[in-house]
Amino acid sequence: MSSVLLLALLGVTFTLPGVQALLCQSLTQTSVYNVSDLPHQWTVAEQKECDRGWGCQDTLMLIENGPQVLVVISKGCTQEEDHEVHVTEHQTGPSLSVISYTHVCCQKDLCNDLSNSLPLWAPPLQTAPGSLRCPVCFSTDSCVGAGTEVCPQGSTHCYNGVLRLIGGDIFTKVYAQGCMAQPSCNLLNGTQDIGPTELRESCDLKAKENVPGLPLGAIAGIVTGVLAGVALVATLGCVLFLRRTARASGQRDLKERQPPQSTSGPALWDSSTPVAPRPGPRAAGSNYEELLHPDTNMYCRIDHRADVAS
Repeated sequence: MSSVLLLALLGVTFTLPGVQALLCQSLTQTSVYNVSDLPHQWTVAEQKECDRGWGCQDTLMLIENGPQVLVVISKGCTQEEDHEVHVTEHQTGPSLSVISYTHVCCQKDLCNDLSNSLPLWAPPLQTAPGSLRCPVCFSTDSCVGAGTEVCPQGSTHCYNGVLRLIGGDIFTKVYAQGCMAQPSCNLLNGTQDIGPTELRESCDLKAKENVPGLPLGAIAGIVTGVLAGVALVATLGCVLFLRRTARASGQRDLKERQPPQSTSGPALWDSSTPVAPRPGPRAAGSNYEELLHPDTNMYCRIDHRADVAS
């Protein structure tokens, strides 16, 4: 095979679609706006070169909550197969609603060129007010102390949950409160993935997240301070207990080493007075024999001269 033909074949191979590495727009954004500010527009300044065989993706999600809307944007590279624009309504009001836009392209560089929310925007519906009032809030910290608003007609329950968004360079947690037409914790209507982003929903909020007037950071500081105080008190208590135990043990040893106190009368027994040894069995036997058989000759040994002299 000639070198010219080989180079031509290589050139054809490198120009085949899907083989070259694509250049894609790159952007992540999670922001809360007023519904009156829609449609939302944005500009993309960053670009990213993808791995060979990867495509470019556009993901846009709008979560409307009364007068507020959460806008989630993700642009970048993806391993998903090429697909046309998908618009999905996950929840449709009357107050809280979720709608998403996804698109994957592999035809050319920078093909993920969505620059506004027009594909998902629609004029807000004018609904009559109902009789239910609910807290309305979007926050990445806490919804404690959120103000209440009159829910639109058709709302039957107040929603209070946490949405966790992970993937597509998005890692955020959003607290949401608002009006719902159903009692279940199902704002996402069973949806777990939108584009490269995983969605998790929870309505089992901990009590510490509902302490009025205290943000989570302050609560964490209080808990840490209380634990440190308890540890300090326990340490001081152990030190004092060990000192008292050592002092009581020393006093007990001192009492055991002191001699017994003397009484006012004569002592019945004094360990310092020497005690004559007890006679042994042999000496006791000889004394008994002398008592039974006294020596009568002892009178012959009396010195009569002593009597005369006296």
